[in-house]
Amino acid sequence: MDTITTHQSMMYPLLDSTVFTAIVSSLTTIFVMALGLLVWWVKKQWQTKHEAKTEIRSKEKEVFTRMLENHSRQFAKINVHSLTKHNFEDNLAITRELLVWSADGVLAEYALYMQSLSPEAISKLEKREIHFGKAILAFRKQLGYRNKRVTPEQAAIVFKAVWGSGNI
Repeated sequence: MDTITTHQSMMYPLLDSTVFTAIVSSLTTIFVMALGLLVWWVKKQWQTKHEAKTEIRSKEKEVFTRMLENHSRQFAKINVHSLTKHNFEDNLAITRELLVWSADGVLAEYALYMQSLSPEAISKLEKREIHFGKAILAFRKQLGYRNKRVTPEQAAIVFKAVWGSGNI
């Protein structure tokens, strides 16, 4: 007997070397399969996150373009507060999209902008409106945003400034 076979016989006296080899081979196969599944799962998770980020970026670009187009038309008017019903509906649609697709910093700055245009519309936020802002942030968190720079009050302000006064 060679030294390896003798060593195996001493460690596992009840196992034949063929059985020992089959067990080691099976365990190696199971380990390699588990490792393969783990690599596949990690790759799938990364791919899902990448696709979500790509969709968010695409939507952000669309929303930003629409916002700039709409606000450019408004700034071109002499009296910003004489918007048509069509412009109001555009603003409402853009606001909804901004709340869903904008990065935290963009949403926070846009809230300040909306507040400066119509301070009377948002002078007092009601409790239900703050709860609505919290719900918006919860939905945004579910979409993958961190909401680090956005408060529930800011989310409510962005929405209320449009529907609260009809002037923005």
